[in-house]
Amino acid sequence: MTASRPWSRAGSAPCCWRKTTTGRSAHPIHDPGPPRRARRWPEPDVPLIDAPSCPSYKGGIPFRHGGSWRAAPLQEPKVRLSRIRKVMGIAARPGLWPALAQGVAATVDHDAVLRDQRFATILDVGANKGQFAAYALWRWPQARLVCFEPLPGPRARLAAVTRGAAEIQACALGTADADALIHVASRADSSSMLPLGDRQKSLFDMDEVGTLRVPVRRLDACVSPGLARPALLKIDVQGYELEVLKGATGVLPEIDAVYVEVSYEELYVQQALAADVIGFLDAAGFSASRFLSGVKTDETVVQQDILFTRR
Repeated sequence: MTASRPWSRAGSAPCCWRKTTTGRSAHPIHDPGPPRRARRWPEPDVPLIDAPSCPSYKGGIPFRHGGSWRAAPLQEPKVRLSRIRKVMGIAARPGLWPALAQGVAATVDHDAVLRDQRFATILDVGANKGQFAAYALWRWPQARLVCFEPLPGPRARLAAVTRGAAEIQACALGTADADALIHVASRADSSSMLPLGDRQKSLFDMDEVGTLRVPVRRLDACVSPGLARPALLKIDVQGYELEVLKGATGVLPEIDAVYVEVSYEELYVQQALAADVIGFLDAAGFSASRFLSGVKTDETVVQQDILFTRR
């Protein structure tokens, strides 16, 4: 009988051979060697808990930030999963590929709420670079699409995405016709007519990088009466939603559905919260009918898109 060997063939990793009554088995067993010491993350030189961007250290994944170790927000894995689902959703819809070629990912996640709705007119307030517009043109190709975007950079991308299929108005919307400063964020889609609050900056890892004077108009002054019905008013203006609605009291009677992003915490200075927006729309004859799962921290919803339909 051939004697067993403590090592495998030359050049292979160490292993031991399983002995049997008839000799060694044909398959070596890998020897993992001495147990490895568990890795300990270095002690942070700043507190982990009092930073608003770190709602809880428990379950967070430490990451390096500005020379300091911090705990990643608990929602990060969910955010990554949401992004993966979004990419897969776009990949399954060839009609959204041209926007992606322009570097714009259509907000196909809204299809969970809007796919069975039918609209002849869509007013996209806070169009940014065309994320919702690309989705709207795919979902309702025969509808009239009117987009409002005050920032020139995103507006140029919006024009490239819509390729002449949308009416684009270069203004923000509010309660009066005037010029005002928009607060530009390091992520352009988080820019607002309101200053960014500390909670917004820390939660979404961004900052205010400047201001820009832009025209502000009332929606009533931008849209002529007699909209083709059904009509959708989509609002995503980073805390300025109530001001947009107050400037649209003449148009609202012709609107069949309002799709608006609301906040349950103050992310922008002196912004209206969800209860204010819901109360205004309730008084205007709308009821919340569908909810899109929003941004969460520690299982608490911070922002959410809500579809309101006319009663």
